[in-house]
Amino acid sequence: MEKHVKTGQNILLVWGSRTNVEFLKETAEKLRSDVGSSGNVFVENSSMLKESSYSNEKIDVAFIGFFDDERYETDFLGEIARILVPNGKLVIRQPESESVTKKLRSNLVLSGFVNISTEHALTGQNGSIETRTSELVCFTPEFRIGSAAPLKFNSLNNTKKNGKCRSCQSVGPICD
Repeated sequence: MEKHVKTGQNILLVWGSRTNVEFLKETAEKLRSDVGSSGNVFVENSSMLKESSYSNEKIDVAFIGFFDDERYETDFLGEIARILVPNGKLVIRQPESESVTKKLRSNLVLSGFVNISTEHALTGQNGSIETRTSELVCFTPEFRIGSAAPLKFNSLNNTKKNGKCRSCQSVGPICD
């Protein structure tokens, strides 16, 4: 997790119903030391995220799936995208499964995320069973949600109400 975090950032840890509370506390404390006094670490339950009062573009990095193997639908991922800053990072840890990863990638794209990549696969033990997880990293676009930019159309700017070109005053074809 530390490699995704910088001093001064706002971090969101999303946890679920089967989270080991001690592991969550340890992780939050470690991240708090990584972001320093100028950053923040927010801890939120996945089922309460939509009801939370996070403002638009408040979070720099969000971590999901590190504490549960939840399935993420577009409304949940869309809420994460809403609260991430432009070019904000989402890091997801999921059980390694081609079908799960394919569905998740599709939902990420539908929710507005870009530059989706698999960072690496991790192998661990869950009791006597070996488990493999993959870490997906993606970003929000580099523009603000709902932003607008003026489009310059020379043909519209050069035309007066009477149909004459503002540049040359001709009535014929519009000039550039």
